[in-house]
Amino acid sequence: MTERAPSVRKQFEEAKDDSWWYCNAPGCHRAYQKGETITPGVCPYCETPDYMTKPWESAMLSNPDLPKMPESGEAYRPRVT
Repeated sequence: MTERAPSVRKQFEEAKDDSWWYCNAPGCHRAYQKGETITPGVCPYCETPDYMTKPWESAMLSNPDLPKMPESGEAYRPRVT
């Protein structure tokens, strides 16, 4: 488990099922709702484990071009500066 995973795990566990998440796995970067996951913290699209995810609101802070309301399964590439 990565160093940041424990705090993300806690956030994920405490979040509502309709909360939005952003997968940080290279090649994925998809949006999904917590309720879509089969295994907690595992992206339902690329199945990357280890909580390589972050809340959608956090993703928007570092990527201001992301929409306020994502579409599930849609890939949103991070902005390269």
